[in-house]
Amino acid sequence: MLHPLRGQLTPREGAGPLPALHGALLQATRPQRAEKEERSLMRMITSLVRSLGNLFGSRRRALGAGVLLGLVVIVPTFALMMQTDEAAGADAVSKIAFYSAPDGDTFDIYTMNPDGSGVTQLTTAGSEFAPAWSPDGSKIAFQSHRDGNTEIYAMNANGSGQTNLTNSPGHQGYPDWSPDGSKIAFHSDGSDGSTFDIYTMNVDGSGVTQLTTTGTERFPVWSPDGSKIAFESHRDGNAEIYAMNANGSGQTNLTNSPGQDEFPDWSPDGSKIAFHSAPDGDTFDIYTINPDGSGVTQLTTTGTERFPVWSPDGSKIAFESQRDGNAEIYVMNANGSGQTNLTNGPGQDEFPDWGVSAAAPPDTTNPTVGTVAPTNGATGVSRATNVVATFSEAMDSTTLSKTNVKLYKVTSKGTTEITNVTVTPSADGKKATLNPYGTSSTVLEKNTTYQALVSTGARDLAGNALDQSKAAAGNQPMKWSFKTGS
Repeated sequence: MLHPLRGQLTPREGAGPLPALHGALLQATRPQRAEKEERSLMRMITSLVRSLGNLFGSRRRALGAGVLLGLVVIVPTFALMMQTDEAAGADAVSKIAFYSAPDGDTFDIYTMNPDGSGVTQLTTAGSEFAPAWSPDGSKIAFQSHRDGNTEIYAMNANGSGQTNLTNSPGHQGYPDWSPDGSKIAFHSDGSDGSTFDIYTMNVDGSGVTQLTTTGTERFPVWSPDGSKIAFESHRDGNAEIYAMNANGSGQTNLTNSPGQDEFPDWSPDGSKIAFHSAPDGDTFDIYTINPDGSGVTQLTTTGTERFPVWSPDGSKIAFESQRDGNAEIYVMNANGSGQTNLTNGPGQDEFPDWGVSAAAPPDTTNPTVGTVAPTNGATGVSRATNVVATFSEAMDSTTLSKTNVKLYKVTSKGTTEITNVTVTPSADGKKATLNPYGTSSTVLEKNTTYQALVSTGARDLAGNALDQSKAAAGNQPMKWSFKTGS
């Protein structure tokens, strides 16, 4: 259960504003933007027709030319703009970040698909909480205790590049990115460990600005247009949902109820705020309100639900539930129907944040051969040896054949390819084994030099060709030689 604000927040005391669903605003507003662009297109065509009418002295004579020019020039341009926009949206996928303690004690950051599949662990320090997606899905901010106090960290969406942003002696927690990705809001005690206020900073940790001063505020979350910040305040003696302008002015109580109203999250279209509430002060359920505090609607009834966050398209809400005896991530439709368990693990899965994860950049790295057997220049090699190449990454097994993995006998007259060979890729695609004489019992000739080759026709799973020497122009094959013994 969440408790009134008292010093450093722990996972059991509360969690923060992870609604970084703002990155989904592009998708959520695409229909409205398309309508605006269509209206703009019609205004452009009308203006063009009028201009041509002035030029030719007659709007009627210009009509044909104007419409034709509009269709030939403007419409294809508009269509290209829309296709480009759709393609940009297609580059991202919906993901849910959350923190989890499979052992019930040490928490780390994970991500999963919206159906609960594809669970991926991103951190390993065992003291990480409150993940928040950046608007473009390329980064995740989170709260970490690895330094002895709570700090705001950020990392790449795959867990790499973990960096301390706040690096101060106090306790900083529960980050949320502004919709334009230029700021992070968070709550901090400054240094006294007992009173929390709302701050913002630049995404590199600079430019820290204090927005509230009552010492009782936490869980800030930006509105989708970036003009306001909703937050939880205890200034009235209990937890209430407040909203203020992004510069800290105009602080207004939205809920004003006798119970505990906590952890707001703004819907992607800005029309609703979800939060969890305990009217009796003890059992929490999920509610929504309009941004002015009206229209309170209860969505869950088990009394064990917290931390609601909207899906990028606003059709669903993810939340934490303890209805099963431990904390699990659930999802439901925006009206409260269709409540479904996503995580269903033995530990504690808490504090979801539903964002748009940037698609992984395309793999353009050329694979190489890392190790070979026999080694290059080896002598006295057994005549019954196989030839093995181990690659820097998994390869397309269909390209690991005798077409691309070859063996030659070297004599004073030149080289002769040995064609009666078999090439077998390993199950993981990282190794190719060439049996010099296939299934025959014949062995390599004694005291003979052989040259092995892996050609550039060998390709990785992304289709990148082998390139053994980045310094040389063009893709380079892998060649090595060895000599048999007697």
